Amino acid sequence: MTAQCQTMGQALSQTAARDRRSATSESPSIFAWLRQAHSEIRSQIEQWMLDRKIARTRLSIQNLPEHIRQDIGWPAIDDRLPMTRPSQPTRANTLRNG
Repeated sequence: MTAQCQTMGQALSQTAARDRRSATSESPSIFAWLRQAHSEIRSQIEQWMLDRKIARTRLSIQNLPEHIRQDIGWPAIDDRLPMTRPSQPTRANTLRNG
């Protein structure tokens, strides 16, 4: 009877160890999926924030008086703002001569 209890206990511990190994082997794929989902969501949020910033800037420029917009050359710059990310350095406005 004691031998049977010992073998059943060993079998149960081996089964539990095997289950733990299979659970840990799946977890790296879950973490990789979570990292990928997090990076995609983060990039979408960054793009949304950039779009909002461009829209707010465009709206504030359009709300300026006509003579100020002509002074800064707003109609001459093709009514578009450069699509740069905040991490990239901005370049000086070379379109305006004077």
